[in-house]
Amino acid sequence: MPTQITAHAVSKSFHGRLVLDEITCSLGAGERTGIVGENGSGKSTLLRLIAGREAPDRGEIIVDAAGGIGYLAQDEQLPARLTVQQIIDRALRDLRRIETRMRHLEAGMAAGDDSGLTEYGDLTTIFELRGGYDADARVERALHGLGLGLVSRERTVAGLSGGEQVRLRLAALLAAAPEVLLLDEPTNHLDDNALTWLEDHLRTRRGTTVAVSHDRVFLERVTTTLLEVDADRRRVTRYGNGYRGFLTEKTAARQRWTQAYTQWQSDTERLRETIATTARRVAPGRAMKDNNKMAYDRAGGRVQQSLAGRVRNAEERLRRLLDDPVPPPPEPLRFTNSLWTAGAQGTAPGTRPAVSPDRADPGALDGAPGPGLEPAPIDVSGRGQGDTFEPRSEVGKTMHVASAEKAHGGGHEKTAKPGYPREDVPGRAQNSSNNAYGNASDRVTRMVPGGACGVVLHATDISVANRLTSTSFAVAAGERVLITGPNGAGKTTLLRVLAGELEPDSGTITRRGRIGYLAQEPRTGDPGRTLLAAFAHGRRGVADEHAERLLALGLFSREQLTTRVGELSTGQRQRLALARLVTEPTAALLLDEPTNHLSPGLVEDLETALSHYAGALVIVSHDRRLRSRWQGALLTLRAPSHAGVP
Repeated sequence: MPTQITAHAVSKSFHGRLVLDEITCSLGAGERTGIVGENGSGKSTLLRLIAGREAPDRGEIIVDAAGGIGYLAQDEQLPARLTVQQIIDRALRDLRRIETRMRHLEAGMAAGDDSGLTEYGDLTTIFELRGGYDADARVERALHGLGLGLVSRERTVAGLSGGEQVRLRLAALLAAAPEVLLLDEPTNHLDDNALTWLEDHLRTRRGTTVAVSHDRVFLERVTTTLLEVDADRRRVTRYGNGYRGFLTEKTAARQRWTQAYTQWQSDTERLRETIATTARRVAPGRAMKDNNKMAYDRAGGRVQQSLAGRVRNAEERLRRLLDDPVPPPPEPLRFTNSLWTAGAQGTAPGTRPAVSPDRADPGALDGAPGPGLEPAPIDVSGRGQGDTFEPRSEVGKTMHVASAEKAHGGGHEKTAKPGYPREDVPGRAQNSSNNAYGNASDRVTRMVPGGACGVVLHATDISVANRLTSTSFAVAAGERVLITGPNGAGKTTLLRVLAGELEPDSGTITRRGRIGYLAQEPRTGDPGRTLLAAFAHGRRGVADEHAERLLALGLFSREQLTTRVGELSTGQRQRLALARLVTEPTAALLLDEPTNHLSPGLVEDLETALSHYAGALVIVSHDRRLRSRWQGALLTLRAPSHAGVP
């Protein structure tokens, strides 16, 4: 396979921050490559460098693509005055130009002028390579496949929604069929049907495809190669055999690391023992047979010299091992449940909670230890109208909901989705008795005195104007709930209310125990704090006392502990929020799009940790892989009539 894209010793910085540091990689013609990594690691930067939209500070990028390069940016704005047809024509401009030139040369050759024969042959090759004869049919297929088949070609861009504009840009680019296709998060704003069509199209198209994506299902179905951009080392690592190959190699690398650390420990312990025992040894105490003391002393001296040499040799080997230690592999992520470690908190409009949200430190990050809560009874009777989730529902049963709109024909049902078997990931240990995200009620009930139901969160008739319709909600220890609904339905708002970040306009909330909350966008806290100080903020003792606990997670290196929070990338800040959350016991976890911003490898580790969490788990997520594995209940929200925010 000939090399088509090469990056050699490429470095790139923005505003004094080094993003890519002398990276070198190459991609062959016809490869379908996914670029992965946490947000802020440099994925989009690498794609822009390949597309020629950015120039490297050092090094060079070489792309050999006679059939052209097509680039889909995440945030490109289309001219509002142009029509859908004009956007398509603009994308096909090169093909139209080539076709026009071919017709001109054909006319000349028909008149007896053969001077353009060589040029005509070259243009024909390029036109066929880019599927020029099929361009119009390809436009129709792309528009229909991406859900734009019924949109008028005379409609202006200004009349399209944001999602429709993204899909139009993608359809136009795919219709142009460049030899090298560069896509930055192409799955954004696509529904399931459009996603399936796009994946099928990319698998069968000719040419080279490079896509930045967080969508693990897309990566698994489309890619043949992965490039992981490491935000900490600012380097790129190549993995073969697509997403499954990436997971397999990650697991194998972890095993090699564990083996190397075990071997290093064994070697250092053995050398220390050798030094200690050899230093104590002396020559055998044999009796002098001929009263030749001089010969006897000479022999003993030779033995002592030999022993001393062995000690020095062992000490030198030990010194080299200690000078270049193998760090311990990171501990597996593990969320700790804290049943009944705190009391209950009830809030209602006009009443002050035991610890008001407005007393929380505004500089604290997500996952900060919650305040002690006053004990209070939990009343789970008397459900009001609204979107209601009944606690401890069984998988596969339909939960009937009394809704505020039901009297006007707007009622709906919530269905607990039948369980799906967890997909086997090569190299990862699976536990058949605790599949991903299934309810952990049976295990938790034994921990609750008297086998109580153990309701951790109970909301009655809560609402937020223009954000969340009247909703009742209860979740018990060990239960899992996935909140779904269209943008603007109030999914994030509901989590913020449950977490105590936002006071509802009506209704009451009862919380029992410590509630852990991971927001969709990471909180920076005080940007002047160091990473370690931010991790330790609000916890007992000085910051340095928490260093080893943070390092044991493997989310940061020792050198990063003194980095200011304001200098961290989005992905690094989310790792910090996750580190705080995972190191505090909680009775319930509220996670808003937890797979956002994180690298795929860390997302897989996070999912494994959540599958073993014994507390209540409430998640908002659009992640297809997470949703396909979900075995808990579903709660579907409906957008208010005049929704303002998601």
